[in-house]
Amino acid sequence: MMETGGSSEPTDRVSILPFELQTDGYCVESERVSSVLGVGDIGVVDDAEDPWNAGEIAVGGERIRVVDLARVFAAPTASIDRSSDPMLLVFGVTDDAGAYYGWLVDDVGITQRVDRDRLEPNPRGGAFVAGHLSLEEETYRWLDERAIHD
Repeated sequence: MMETGGSSEPTDRVSILPFELQTDGYCVESERVSSVLGVGDIGVVDDAEDPWNAGEIAVGGERIRVVDLARVFAAPTASIDRSSDPMLLVFGVTDDAGAYYGWLVDDVGITQRVDRDRLEPNPRGGAFVAGHLSLEEETYRWLDERAIHD
């Protein structure tokens, strides 16, 4: 794709899927997400000891291992204020047992195309946050799903 406005240099554009955890904005490359599902009863997730393996659901004959991102990023003693309609971002990769990964999130936005060079490196480092992206007066933490799944 070429930029308009006289420049003939190609841009490095990527589609992102923004989502919310608690009151914070996050995003991930949309091509990595295979589906977005509504979640009904999350009581089993709330009771799970390990937020990295907070339960498993079956959809269409496939198993999805739930990662409770709100608890992963929260302080150990923090209380989690759950959305009444949580969503599950399901990725196209599986764990060693063949279950797909799914991230439990509060709300999911609309896929957007952005210039990759708008991604600002994470000033504090960190294994899971690739950087920050500012869009329409909101800042999103760009997550590296490969680091989260490893």
